[in-house]
Amino acid sequence: MEFHANRTALLEKFNTVAGAISPNSPVAELSGILLEAFDDHLQITGSGTDLSIQTLMYPGELTGLNIQEPGSIILDSRLLIELLRKLDGDSVKIETMDHSMARISNDGGDFTLLGKPGNTYPDIDLTRPDTHIILTGKQIHEMVSELSYACAEKETRLVLKGVHMRCRDGIVQCVATDSYRLAMKTLDLNPEEEFKVTIPKRSLLEAAKNLPENTEEPIDIYIGRKTIQFVIDKTLIQSQVYEGTFPEVQRSIPAQFTTRIEIEPHGLIKMLDRACLYKEDKPVCSITCDGKELRITAKNDTIGNSEQSFYDFTFEGQPISMIINGVFMLQALKAIPAEKTVVMEFKDGFSPVKITNPEDDSVVMVVVPLRAGA
Repeated sequence: MEFHANRTALLEKFNTVAGAISPNSPVAELSGILLEAFDDHLQITGSGTDLSIQTLMYPGELTGLNIQEPGSIILDSRLLIELLRKLDGDSVKIETMDHSMARISNDGGDFTLLGKPGNTYPDIDLTRPDTHIILTGKQIHEMVSELSYACAEKETRLVLKGVHMRCRDGIVQCVATDSYRLAMKTLDLNPEEEFKVTIPKRSLLEAAKNLPENTEEPIDIYIGRKTIQFVIDKTLIQSQVYEGTFPEVQRSIPAQFTTRIEIEPHGLIKMLDRACLYKEDKPVCSITCDGKELRITAKNDTIGNSEQSFYDFTFEGQPISMIINGVFMLQALKAIPAEKTVVMEFKDGFSPVKITNPEDDSVVMVVVPLRAGA
């Protein structure tokens, strides 16, 4: 194998596939990057136990790719990326000296890396699943920013560590929950067939990382029983999906309320952020509102107390008092896409609080109280 390429363009490709690689993989070959040079393109693959990324590079002015000899090799991902990052010059040459050693060179010098034969890389089934939907890059970023915070971190039920997508009657609902808070986004995609799938949070993050934030460019997504694929230009990201039954969350969203508060979110976020400084094991905050004053208090026997009041809000209904996890409420308020106001709706101090944007009902946040307010 022998090829020349633009160093920056090649490094970008290596960094893309490295997102799937686990340095401590029990399969030694999976700790490396598979380079496969064909007559007309370079194929670069990185894979872990549940995530695989494959990207292609073609000759062109930006890539500077020129393939002299086809071939393949597996090279340590960390060393390969660090070496290219620290090299000077615009171009780099990579060639195999035998099946398990590569020479990397440019005007800055010659370097060799021990590797493994390319044909020892585990076979990865990248067969395209049948169900097809299209999202924009912007929608994928919104799923990450608005939902991923509610995914479970330490939960033993794997399905709670991902974002659940379900299509029914032409409406796609995306939900994340760890049983203590919930985030839900509704997308009007009108796909042709119904489906349900739970996507690992890490896989969504990797897909978003390869996309500009505000692009309206359509992204092809293929959904199967065991895998999901994101096709982003010349890059394919394939993830295993979580098996198991995702909880029926609709009944967790309160339908009746006795109190409604509409408030500017930024001031409330600052108050909660300060209150959470008083946390120990759990950031316990008290929220009370009598219609004239909204008060947030936090107490810590080893630090001190925090008492803050807010008066600029619209109130309807009965006075409310609730004990909440301040961090959970803070994350929900930061994630909801609202610039002007948010609406918080309460049934009582025992029941979950529902948070929405009055100008956009496609996103719903729910936070479960720690215990009843006094």
